[in-house]
Amino acid sequence: MVQPTSFRFTLLRFGGPVLLGLGLLASCQRPAATSAGTESSSASPAATATTAAPLPNPVLPGDFPDPSVTKIGDTYWATATSSNWGPTFPLLKSKNLTDWELVGHVFPNQLPAWADYYFWAPEISQEGSKTYIYYTAHQRGAPWPWAWPAPITRLALTATMGPW
Repeated sequence: MVQPTSFRFTLLRFGGPVLLGLGLLASCQRPAATSAGTESSSASPAATATTAAPLPNPVLPGDFPDPSVTKIGDTYWATATSSNWGPTFPLLKSKNLTDWELVGHVFPNQLPAWADYYFWAPEISQEGSKTYIYYTAHQRGAPWPWAWPAPITRLALTATMGPW
């Protein structure tokens, strides 16, 4: 048995997360600049490269935590966690991932009967011809803090649910 104070125990316990963290850190770094590789090229790589116009930051101003985006046809659809005081789960659409339009909410008027508040972390997906929202919420009557696991629910979006 490996002793909790041994180096091997420490490596086994923390080695994976440390390597994962280092890998993520390395993947966030800019790639090193490379030379053109030919001596006959008179133009510098910076002069021949095209530069895209910078995007505004943030692309979508406001409070949209836990965003989820999927492409359906030629349109991107997004949703996000919403506060308890507003309509639940905004539905936004965009043709270019930069210009977004709020087109409705998943639950604009009435919440599901089994839940009372704290709707969070929606995930929007397309399966065949149906669009689904997977989400979690506080279960009505559950103690605070809620009893784990919080229910994960799948909802099929239909044309009768909103103007989208």
